[in-house]
Amino acid sequence: MIQPTLLLIPTETAAVLFEHVIKGQLSDGMWENSGPTGHWEFWSQTVPQVDATRPPQTLLQSARPKKCGYRLGALRSVIQEEMIEDVQKRGFPTYDVKQLIADMRAIQKGMRTLVP
Repeated sequence: MIQPTLLLIPTETAAVLFEHVIKGQLSDGMWENSGPTGHWEFWSQTVPQVDATRPPQTLLQSARPKKCGYRLGALRSVIQEEMIEDVQKRGFPTYDVKQLIADMRAIQKGMRTLVP
């Protein structure tokens, strides 16, 4: 059985944000028309895993992403409130902009730190 690529991130809210917002923005949102073609496919198969004991990173199995340099902070100017509400609805009612910023930084760092 092939092991999935894991994105290690420090909080449950970051995992929710990656799984339910960021993946969709990569494939059908902010970056849907950016290159290289199919850049989002690697990330759509990546599984977020909460691990506060290790720095944010992507544990590669066999494939490598076509792109990992997304400016996730750019989403805040477009859908900040929607991102906060999405995480709140998924069991984190006190989630706020401060947590959003920290989670987005952790996700971005994890996506840029590739570990074979």
